[in-house]
Amino acid sequence: MRRRAERWLSSRFAPDLVHVHVAYPAGLFALYLKKRKKLDYIITEHNTIYIPNDNNKYEPGNFERKMTPVIYKNSRKIHAVSNTLANSLKELKLASGPVIIPNVVNTEVFNYKEKGRGRDFHFIHVSSLIHQKNPEGMLEALSLVKSIRNDFVVKIIGPAKKELINMAKNLSLNDNVDFLGEISYEDVAKEINESDAMIHFTRFETFGCVIAESLCCGVPVIVSDLDVTRELITDHINGLFVTKDNIQDLADKILLFMSKGIELAPKSIAKENQEKLNYNRVGKKFDELYRSI
Repeated sequence: MRRRAERWLSSRFAPDLVHVHVAYPAGLFALYLKKRKKLDYIITEHNTIYIPNDNNKYEPGNFERKMTPVIYKNSRKIHAVSNTLANSLKELKLASGPVIIPNVVNTEVFNYKEKGRGRDFHFIHVSSLIHQKNPEGMLEALSLVKSIRNDFVVKIIGPAKKELINMAKNLSLNDNVDFLGEISYEDVAKEINESDAMIHFTRFETFGCVIAESLCCGVPVIVSDLDVTRELITDHINGLFVTKDNIQDLADKILLFMSKGIELAPKSIAKENQEKLNYNRVGKKFDELYRSI
C-alpha cells in the first residue's frame, strides 16, 4: 500500500491538500505525507469520543493518546461539525479556533412532502441502535405511553439485535413497534416523510444527522435536551426537548405531542433547514476553507 501511495503522489494526479475525516487513525497517514512529501492537511472531526459524557466509555490506548495531539498540532486547519464539538476540542487543547461547518443533507432526497393526518400517530426512529442512541430507554418509554393510549406506531430503522426485538415483545409492543432493519437512503426519507415526528433519545452526539434530515422534511423531533441538539432544535417550535435518560419524561413528551401537537409550520421548517444544510451552501463553506490555505 505504501508503494502504491508513493507512485500516486509522484503522478500528475498528486493532491495539493489532504483532507482527513476523524483525526485518528487516518491522521497518521496525513502526518506521514506532511513530513515526507510536504503536503499540508486539514482535519474534519466527527468523533463522539471528544464529547464529555458519563456514558461515553471509550478509552484510547497509549499510542493514540500520544499521537492524537501531534496529528492536531500539525494540521493547517481544523473543522468541527458543531459548536459543541468545537468547544470540546478547545477544552481538550486539541484546537484553538476550529472552523464550524455543519453536516450536509441531500435535500434532493430529504425534502418536504404534503401528507394527510391518519387515525394513528406515526413516529420514526433512525439510528445504529447502539448504547449511545438508547433504544432500550425509548422502548420503555413507549411501554408507558401504551399504558395510557394505544393509537400509535413507531417504525425503527437500523440493525436491531434480537435482544431489542425480544424486549419490544416482552413489553407487549408488537402492534406498536415495527422493526424495518437497514433500508436504503431514499426509503429512509420516504419513511420520515410519512411520520408525524421523529424520536431521538440519544445520550450524546457531535451533530445529529438524522435530526437534520427530519427537519429538512418538515418533521419535528422529540429529542434529548443536549447542547448539540439545541443547535438544531428550538423547543415547541420544531421539536420537543426531553431530559436525557429520563424515560418518564420521554413518555410524557410523546403523550404531549399526541394530545396537543406542536404549533409549527412544517413547510417553513423544511425550507429553513434545506437552505442551511444543502450541498451548495455547505460546499461553498468548504471551498472557502480550502482557499484559505
